[in-house]
Amino acid sequence: MELNLNWTKDPVVQLEDAILPVLWLPIEFVLDHDPSASLVDLSPTLDRAADILRSCGTEFLEADGAVVASDGCDTCEQAADLVAQMHDMLKSFAEQTPDREATRAFVKFVQSKVRPAVLAAINVFRETFLTMVLSRQHKHANMSVHSIAELDVISKKIFFVAINASVEAARVGDHGAGFAHISSEIRSLSQSAQAMIEKMRTE
Repeated sequence: MELNLNWTKDPVVQLEDAILPVLWLPIEFVLDHDPSASLVDLSPTLDRAADILRSCGTEFLEADGAVVASDGCDTCEQAADLVAQMHDMLKSFAEQTPDREATRAFVKFVQSKVRPAVLAAINVFRETFLTMVLSRQHKHANMSVHSIAELDVISKKIFFVAINASVEAARVGDHGAGFAHISSEIRSLSQSAQAMIEKMRTE
């Protein structure tokens, strides 16, 4: 029984790739600001990050069955608001080159407000996904133990049926020779199954 998780691309890594650039690209934009520069290239990244945060990462987590709790969504919403606020500040900078004080204030805002909020949201996504994975693995392990126990019972029943068949074959003498051979094969198969079950238990 499989866990049905696609590990070719960790959803948390995808979330980080989409969101974390908002922590350094805006600062680069302000520090390297050219009066002729525009937000054409940067705005989509900021809008995308804000949308992902407002949706609590549903696009990336839902496929694996992970859902962010309400308090986690509050954390994501706060981060989205701050990213949107940062975007508005950048729009004003695009219209008028910021002076040194404005630049310093912006960098401080990103580092002291936006950064902690965004990282907290990323942690929410990470904890949500890992909790889902651990829960599913625990359930999978319990199901495996239960399945092994059921196989054990079935194997033992087959073994006893084979023994009874051998006894009945012995009672009818030569006429039961063929049946006795089949019974022996069934018993051998049951013993092989028992050996495999014991191996599964110790692995």
